[in-house]
Amino acid sequence: DVKDIQWEDWNGRFERALRMPETTIDERMEKLDAIVEINEDFRTVATSCSRSILDELFIPENERTIRPAVLNGVAGGVKYIMRGILFKVADGSIGPYFGSDEAAAKTYGNELRNVSHFLCASLNVEHKINIHIALQGVIEYKGFRIIAQAKLPIEDESTLKLGTATGRLEDLRVCDSDNELIETCKDIGKFL
Repeated sequence: DVKDIQWEDWNGRFERALRMPETTIDERMEKLDAIVEINEDFRTVATSCSRSILDELFIPENERTIRPAVLNGVAGGVKYIMRGILFKVADGSIGPYFGSDEAAAKTYGNELRNVSHFLCASLNVEHKINIHIALQGVIEYKGFRIIAQAKLPIEDESTLKLGTATGRLEDLRVCDSDNELIETCKDIGKFL
């Protein structure tokens, strides 16, 4: 049942599962079980919330129980935040998609593939810093596509070391003074 799922800190649960020891077969099994559990919980909650968002998509905004969030960035369509998850509804009329809902939906598939490759690479490269990658998934319902991403622990500009809070290229932030981050990103890039 969705109500029984612990959801307040998806990222914390995911990071704790990824950091579990795996030196013995029992430890590996315990780690795998923890990763499967968080993924199943996330999928269940994300699917339920996505259906609620899409069921209300065409009702006037003032009559909806779930209202869009006002967030930075134009790519990614209409955004919602529920239960510690950021939801983005693919919408070709918003952002750089020239009116193509199909292009917007394909972007989400590419985002999911990219983060999956990046996560695998970051787990296979020796580094001293903790790289946070959002737990995420793509949900398709009633002909729409939504990407669901666990909220990361980014409080403000000072906690964002690499990326953009606005979604605009001109606001891309790379923390030049963080040599460990730069070296880790180079190593991950080489691995990829």
